[in-house]
Amino acid sequence: LLLGDVDVEATSTEQGEGSSLLQDNASTKASQALGVNTEALGKALTERTVKARNETFKVPLTQQQARDARDALAKEIYVRTFDYIVSKINTATSSGDVDRAMRVVGLLDIFGFESFAVNRFEQLCINYTNEKLQQKFTLDLFKTVQQEYDEEGVPWTHVAFPDNAAVLTLIEGRMGIIDVLNEECVRPRGSDEGFVSKLTTLHGTESTRYIPHKMNKDQFTIKHYAGDVTYTAHHWLERNTDALPEDLAGVARSSSFTMLSQLFSSSVVTTKKKGKLVKDTVCTKFKAQLTLLMEEIERTTVQYVRCVKPNSIKSSSHYDVEMVVDQLRCAGVIEAIRVARAGYPNKLPHAEVPRRFGLLCDTSGSTLQLCKALIGEEPATQKRDGPYAVGSTRVYFKAGVLEALERRRADALGERAIVVQARWRQIRHTRRYKSAKQGAKKVQARHRRYIARRLYLKTKAASILAQSARRALMARKRVAALRRNRAASRVAATWRGRKERRAYELLRTNAVTIQKVQRRRAAASLFTKMASDAREQAKLENRLAAMEAKLRDAQSKNEEEEGALVANALVDLRSANADLRKENEKLRSENAALKKKVSDLEQEKAIRADVLAASRAQHFAEPPKPVAKKTVSSPRAADTTPDKKKQSRFAALVGSLGFGNTPTTEKEVPPTPSSGRRDRRAPHIARPLNRFWQDVPAGSLESALPSTPNDVARVHLKVGGQYLCATGARGCALEPVPQQPKSPSSSTADGRDACYLRCEPPVQVSAQV
Repeated sequence: LLLGDVDVEATSTEQGEGSSLLQDNASTKASQALGVNTEALGKALTERTVKARNETFKVPLTQQQARDARDALAKEIYVRTFDYIVSKINTATSSGDVDRAMRVVGLLDIFGFESFAVNRFEQLCINYTNEKLQQKFTLDLFKTVQQEYDEEGVPWTHVAFPDNAAVLTLIEGRMGIIDVLNEECVRPRGSDEGFVSKLTTLHGTESTRYIPHKMNKDQFTIKHYAGDVTYTAHHWLERNTDALPEDLAGVARSSSFTMLSQLFSSSVVTTKKKGKLVKDTVCTKFKAQLTLLMEEIERTTVQYVRCVKPNSIKSSSHYDVEMVVDQLRCAGVIEAIRVARAGYPNKLPHAEVPRRFGLLCDTSGSTLQLCKALIGEEPATQKRDGPYAVGSTRVYFKAGVLEALERRRADALGERAIVVQARWRQIRHTRRYKSAKQGAKKVQARHRRYIARRLYLKTKAASILAQSARRALMARKRVAALRRNRAASRVAATWRGRKERRAYELLRTNAVTIQKVQRRRAAASLFTKMASDAREQAKLENRLAAMEAKLRDAQSKNEEEEGALVANALVDLRSANADLRKENEKLRSENAALKKKVSDLEQEKAIRADVLAASRAQHFAEPPKPVAKKTVSSPRAADTTPDKKKQSRFAALVGSLGFGNTPTTEKEVPPTPSSGRRDRRAPHIARPLNRFWQDVPAGSLESALPSTPNDVARVHLKVGGQYLCATGARGCALEPVPQQPKSPSSSTADGRDACYLRCEPPVQVSAQV
């Protein structure tokens, strides 16, 4: 709605006629509602981006083209929002069980047939839909009735009915109106007059449903089932294309309004035609949706409801006969009535005829004999006509026959109803007499009951007085006995409570002991798992050392191609390392599953043994014995000591590659000059991320990287428990060392090495553990 208030003004540019967005309150409100910048919206509305090969340039739009682009954006927002709401409603109301068969009742409300003074593209689409539905109605009503007569063997006279298959062929057939319109839209210089001219050439003489206009070149007439309609092909190509410019789509996708950007995030549906990708036109989309609708209707049982408007002034007392007749003719109701009156409008199954009309005559014979007795005439045959016809499963009646039988049936039922009413009145009066007689007897009985009750109440009062005295004596005795029983119960309850508390304390002590033993065994199992992981890591390091030896052999053979060999070796090492990691993960998962199974069995066995021991101790009244704690040594201490063998193997690898003298320890850092800048040629081992990492700059490999005097390059080798990586850093070797805050898990070497490009993001030692 706000986009409709936005307007543009015509301007002149170097390239010709152009336009610009009016900077007023309407454009500001529209931009705020869309969540975009006003300037960006104005450029997208007044300019179009054109791509030609490798070039992209802006083409200004005229005032009318800019307004068309504005309308296209508003339509696209409405369409996508409508589809979004429909999908949400379907999702909310649909059944969660997709396999469950569901019964659906659908209501299809459509436009009626439209014929105005000026009929445009929209009227063609609406009338095309009515033609499809009218064809379905014709097949369901006319052809279905005739097919039923043939199946039942009923004689009938053929009744001609209008068939609109020719109109549908003209609209949706090969080289029909839809195909010609789409072809004209794709043609570079297509026009509305060219579209009408091509239709006239194709269908002017061949089709009886198409009538070309002699005076106006942009008009043509189609003979629909409801009448002739003259269409004016004005701006049909633009309305059929209705393409949203990519610039406006990009502005909508960049909107700060989340819902709008999500609606335009999907790509445009395209169709491949003649080797090119073209956007689907409005006709193509409309035809596809109508085809899906007809397929859905074919799968259902259709019931038709024809709505007739009595007048155009919305009055309850006025009835416009001509208007109603036109509506009935357009809806095909008059043709349906004519066909129904010409054949057999009423029918009944064979079993229904004796059930409804058996009271009029004897029903012992066949259905044919019953119909002859009821109607008094012979049925219709192929040679002569008759008031009724007997089919294989149904009896068909002509107009007025079934109504006469129903009147006779109503008269017979009325006579029998009079007899039933007389019998009912007799029963009612008999019941009334019996009721009065029974009432008199009840009055006499109640009087006699009153006299007897007075005597009974006197006797009852004396008896109650004697019984109350006796019950009071017995109650006092029962209260004394209950008081003695309550005192004895309290003493017994106190004694039982003391005994149960002692037993509970003993069970609680045993349970605490069992829990301690279980926790100790869980800690031992965890220690065993961590030790196994450490051994697997050591195996991977040994494999990595073997790969380093292969790398030294390859580098010693060809020193001239040192950089290329290192790169190839790194690729192979990465691949091998990935395979080893997968194998390691697989072994770990299998090992963990076996360990868990063994641990569960051991725990179950231990718990059973502890429970048995505790039960025996409780049975023999022995105090629980304290569980001896085992001292478990942690492998962390061994891991904290540096691996001398690994350090020496790494130092040999660095020395064989010609990287200079390597430090002997992990934490040794190169000297930093007093100027605060690094020496890019100095060998250096950065502090590893954890105890499995080593980081060495390879100074002698700098020649493998392109560099300039102002762009310093440095190559690094990284050796870890699972990776061997060669990384580099450019442009930061001569920069001042940034001052970073120290943390418990980082050192000065990590700060100097912050500009290196590592294989994986640096993490804290505690996080790695």
